Amino acid sequence: MHIPIFLRDKIKKHILDISILLLSIILFNIFFPYSVYTIPNLKKGDIASRDIIAPITFDLLKNSTILKMERQLAYDNVPPVLIFDEKATQNTINELYKLSVFLDSMKMNLWKQDNKKRILSKRYPSLSKELIEILLSEKGEKVLSYAGGALNDILSKGVISDKISIPFGKDKKVVIEKNGKEHIVGVEEIFDLNEAMHFIKQDITSKYSSNSFLLKYSPELTQSIIKPNLSVDIAETSFRRENARNSVQKKVGVILKGEIIVRANEIVDESVEDKITSMYTYMSPKQNSFDRVIRFLVKNMIFFIIFFLYILFINSQFKKLNIRKRDKIFISSVFILNILVYGLFYQFAHIEYLLPVLLSSILISLLYSRTFALVSLLFNLSSLILYSGLRMQGLLALLISSIYAIYLIRERGSRKHFVSVIVRVGLVNGIFAFLIELYGETSFGQAIISSVYGFINGVISIILVTAFIQILERILGKVTRISLMDLLDLNHPLLIDLAEKTSGTFNHSMVVASLSEKAALAINADELMAKVGGYFHDIGKMEKPEYFIENQNRDFNPHQSLPPEISATIIKEHIIDGEKMANKHKIPSQVTAFIKSHHGTSTIEYFLEKSKSQDPLTDDNKYRYDGPLPKTNEETIVMLADSVEAGVRSLSNPDEQGMKRTIETIFEKKLRDGQFNESEMSVANILIIRDVFSNVLKGIYHPRVDYDNIGKK
Repeated sequence: MHIPIFLRDKIKKHILDISILLLSIILFNIFFPYSVYTIPNLKKGDIASRDIIAPITFDLLKNSTILKMERQLAYDNVPPVLIFDEKATQNTINELYKLSVFLDSMKMNLWKQDNKKRILSKRYPSLSKELIEILLSEKGEKVLSYAGGALNDILSKGVISDKISIPFGKDKKVVIEKNGKEHIVGVEEIFDLNEAMHFIKQDITSKYSSNSFLLKYSPELTQSIIKPNLSVDIAETSFRRENARNSVQKKVGVILKGEIIVRANEIVDESVEDKITSMYTYMSPKQNSFDRVIRFLVKNMIFFIIFFLYILFINSQFKKLNIRKRDKIFISSVFILNILVYGLFYQFAHIEYLLPVLLSSILISLLYSRTFALVSLLFNLSSLILYSGLRMQGLLALLISSIYAIYLIRERGSRKHFVSVIVRVGLVNGIFAFLIELYGETSFGQAIISSVYGFINGVISIILVTAFIQILERILGKVTRISLMDLLDLNHPLLIDLAEKTSGTFNHSMVVASLSEKAALAINADELMAKVGGYFHDIGKMEKPEYFIENQNRDFNPHQSLPPEISATIIKEHIIDGEKMANKHKIPSQVTAFIKSHHGTSTIEYFLEKSKSQDPLTDDNKYRYDGPLPKTNEETIVMLADSVEAGVRSLSNPDEQGMKRTIETIFEKKLRDGQFNESEMSVANILIIRDVFSNVLKGIYHPRVDYDNIGKK
């Protein structure tokens, strides 16, 4: 198959990225904890073929039969809701009132009695002839009066057409909603139409047993007027009952991660079946083959996107962090290591608190940068969350403690501070593990175990970092803040020798280091690297200290008897001698670079001018340092600090204006001489550094009190 040239070139250029990505996907699937998702669906009476251990903490659910019974009971215990219709009540009472008014008008009319009966019968066809006759007589007042009182009593309690229509619960009570308020009453406290009539008959009998016309006609009148004022709210009743049904808790307990559910060859009883069913329900619903294929593809697609974006991020940092192929392999290996550890030991209880996420975060922070470590941490946790089935809340503890460690290790990176760092990182990881487990409703004892594992992880991570960081530095060609802090220790053998053999150079180096540190801070460069560079840049002068002016006394200068060219050669040799000493003492190459570049390719002006006074045709190149030119911001800062300190120290009267002119002259010469040509430093930063040097040196060479003249006039 013919591959287009441009595509072939792209593949060739990114062959390492493609190889790492493919290998990662293969390992991702090989070590993927499939048994987390494959739950044996054992039933009561089955024999377990292997130990089944809870891979995560999950809720123990109720037996389906018990849950069904409890939900039905909750449903049945909700009383039906009846609506009290105020309007219907008032209409019924008004109907009786209208009848009373109509009867009064009829009585006052001079019509014949038969005409009145006919009109009343036509208007109220439900009334019997006998009742109409009673109502038009003097006895009608008593019938109407009793009927009105009875209606008020009955309607105030509530009347429904038929109690059979009420969907009663278990306790035969109802909720009556009246005027925006609810109250619960027993079914015997309300009436249906038949019960209302029976109540009236009993009431009349007990009160007016000797009054035959009331006994006969009051119930008839009430029955013709009364209307139901209660109705069942079917929708609200159903809503409340469904809510009650659904509010029944499925959960009866918690199965902890790592808990033995059933041992191999044991018979599954009802309690074990409930646990397995709960785990099966919680983790792995039944899927057909198509669903499993889709799940497999989606899982790999998510991992591919995560790791692909991580590779892109690593590539974006190539220039900034000087990342090479071996760095990319190391970073990718750290990423994959966390996945493999979880894939191999996922059944181990509390494994999330023992993952080497904290270790990898600290290493990447030290070897590269905080920002790089933080982004790497997020990518790492994303893949682990996918690996664990999106259920590892314990990774939150690692996230917090890793962020804390990334910042703490950069601030307190020396080995003498590591006991403090170990305790702090361990405590943060342990405390968060404890709190997260408690939040997840784990038992107090299990939370304590998690916190112990978290503390151990933090302690072991820091110990491993101190044990292997120098090996990784050599393999990857990096220098970390731990090593830089060690190099800043004035008890370093080279610095002790420098102070003893060349006290002038030692003092010069201390000032250069101080200037470099403050300048680096001002432009957001690596202040530790700049300070270390200032300490070690002139160690080569220990070979021939007497040939350098800061170490000479006023009586003897060996250059007075030497030709300028020989003197220049001796001066230049301190670069070569310094590099040899650094290599002998295994000083990192990044620090050795300061020794080689702190003069760039500048000229040794004193001896060049001396030679030109003797021979105007002197070749300038014989009096130039061999370089290289400084490349990093830190190397450039040390070059400038070295020249400025020497220049200001040479002033007979270093006042503020004189120092400022000297600093500006040195900076201009470096610029004209091309000493910044390979540096990454911007012009704006050069100007900032110039001002920083002026302020610092002004403090060092400030006017002092003339104590000899105090009190003299």
